[in-house]
Amino acid sequence: MAEQQTDQQKAKDIVKYHETLKLIRLPFEPVIDDILEFVRQARPILSTPKGQKLTGNVYDSTPLAALNLWADGMYGYLCSPNLDWFSLTLPKTMNVSRVSGMRWAAGRRIDDIPEVAQWLNNCEEVMKSAFLRSNFYAVMPQFFRDGGSVGTACLDIEEDVGQGRIFFTPLHFREFCIAEDKNGMVDTLYRRFPVSLRNLVQRFGIDKLVKVDLDFKRKYETNPYEEIYVIHAIQPRRDFDSSRVDSKAKPFGSYWLMEGKTETLLDEGGYSRFPSIGWRYRKETDEVYGRSPAWDAYSEIALGNQEARTNLIAGQKMAEPPMVGLEDLRNVIQPGANGWTWLERMIDQPMPLNNGIQLPYVLEMRERTDKAIEKHFNIDFFMMLAQAAYNKIELTATQVLEMAGEKAAVLATRTDTLNIEAFNPIIDRVWDIEMESGRLPPPPDILYEYGGGHLEVDYLGPLAQAQKRLFQTQGIKASLETVMAIGQMFPESLDVMDGDEMVREILRANRVPATIMKSEDQVATLRQQRMEQAQAEQQANMMAMAAKAIPGAGKAPEAGSPLDAMMGGGAPA
Repeated sequence: MAEQQTDQQKAKDIVKYHETLKLIRLPFEPVIDDILEFVRQARPILSTPKGQKLTGNVYDSTPLAALNLWADGMYGYLCSPNLDWFSLTLPKTMNVSRVSGMRWAAGRRIDDIPEVAQWLNNCEEVMKSAFLRSNFYAVMPQFFRDGGSVGTACLDIEEDVGQGRIFFTPLHFREFCIAEDKNGMVDTLYRRFPVSLRNLVQRFGIDKLVKVDLDFKRKYETNPYEEIYVIHAIQPRRDFDSSRVDSKAKPFGSYWLMEGKTETLLDEGGYSRFPSIGWRYRKETDEVYGRSPAWDAYSEIALGNQEARTNLIAGQKMAEPPMVGLEDLRNVIQPGANGWTWLERMIDQPMPLNNGIQLPYVLEMRERTDKAIEKHFNIDFFMMLAQAAYNKIELTATQVLEMAGEKAAVLATRTDTLNIEAFNPIIDRVWDIEMESGRLPPPPDILYEYGGGHLEVDYLGPLAQAQKRLFQTQGIKASLETVMAIGQMFPESLDVMDGDEMVREILRANRVPATIMKSEDQVATLRQQRMEQAQAEQQANMMAMAAKAIPGAGKAPEAGSPLDAMMGGGAPA
């Protein structure tokens, strides 16, 4: 059992670790500040006062437009509220004994069992309702902008128990420091941020705050909107004790400190799993913080901004060139419309100091830089149809699907990281909150009896579907074309294919709802009915033909006659 630390020891450690984590983050800050300025056009790490002018050095909005289009495209293709963007699955197959009454389920997926499928559907409805009640869809575009610019995006996820709502808070890079576990997953988050006294009272209550700061009540009554800085640390608990039953029995600890009053903890809680999200768009092996399309396009962004600045200066000099003239003409020149300046001699007129000023970066050069920036953000994928229409290219539906699959394959590495570091933990966190609140339905008894395995998430957005169509159905389609050619010469070779399973695989890849797919028993019953109906029709046709061909066939056949044998009776005598 780990040795229990006092609150004072924990507070001292958190202050020390926070300083260490800030030193680890420090080398990333210069580039991040440039990206915040030239791509996000947002407040830098060393905070500019709220409401003040952010920068005067930006002359090109191409990076900002590319980032916004990329972020909006990722949001729209992956997790828009208009999409049924995820589903829950239990892909584990059933293992039952030969004498079990469940032999019919042997080898089948657990989520193919009707009561399990219904339970998963009910859970999905609760989860989707939780997302709709929350601010998830409002903050995700900003989350993607953080990932596409800074390269590291963090979300804080907490429930307001009184409202029964989950709140997602995207964190500015200046606020947080992170660390990884041995597997490279973020498991530590330190956040320093300003909070009003009023919000502190709402979160912790006045009694806890007065224990930490004896003067807090006076300051709160004087000005409840005054802001102070707090530190919130979430990390694996060093003194984890599974025998405890309070919030300190959780493997992840949550520690709050009031800056300037760090002698002891303001509050301590816990979580069953890491509750925050730390997504890195792309990460080097020996680095903790991520890199992004803006990092990749850094040189082009700097070049484009310099090109725009130089052209702006040159254009102003072309329109308002620097002039040279006699001292006697000071305040005499009338440069306005219909202005006359009278001279003794025309040779005394003012003239441009520089002649032949031209834009140093022509349109083709600027377009080349802009396209290089947009290429890093994969703008061609999100604007594929618009570009085809602009270039007057007519595409068939099949071509559109194939092009979407091709582009989706390029983005697969990035979306895989997004699923692992962002969407999967988000689903897990919302599941935990809804489970602890009692809003999820209880599992069916069959899961307790045969074991349910681990729930998995299947993502259903257009981007995910394009990837699945490309990889799951392409092989089936290509194989069918080859097999059918062989089948024309050797029909018996087609017996090796299971047509039912092939159709089911294609339907699953195209996300056809399980509720409209017939079970194997239903298919067997339908085929039996169809066969019996065909046999009845065949027998009726035979009777009708016999009635026409044999005189007196309208009468019942005599026993043992040839007609009786044809109709299914005994053999003729």
